[in-house]
Amino acid sequence: MNTPEMLITIIITVLGSNLITLFTLKQKKRKESNDVEKSNIELATDAVNNMLDSVNKLMDKNKEYTEIILCKNDEISKMKGEKEDNGKRIELLEKRLNRLQNIFTQVIQIIESMPNNETTEKQIKSIQKLIKEAGCKE
Repeated sequence: MNTPEMLITIIITVLGSNLITLFTLKQKKRKESNDVEKSNIELATDAVNNMLDSVNKLMDKNKEYTEIILCKNDEISKMKGEKEDNGKRIELLEKRLNRLQNIFTQVIQIIESMPNNETTEKQIKSIQKLIKEAGCKE
């Protein structure tokens, strides 16, 4: 073998081994790149799953609080209705009380206009005393 052939053989050997090394490095880089992408996808998936779990927990709490608020609103509405009913009852009782006071006053006036004798006066005074004790107007 002459020198140029040897030189060509050496160059081909060096270039061939470099090409194999280059090809191996490219495959290794591609594999590592794929591994990194796979890891990134797993991290992103875990993050999304964690966020979904958190959102679901928040939605459950929100539902629970909404139910509590609706229940309290129903109770408040019921209490408002009872308050209105009680107000109407009190108003009705006040009207009845005023009517009774007027009747008592009229009864006293009628009794006072009756002919005077001692028994009638004693009865009038006892009626007036009862009315005062009951807290009604004369």
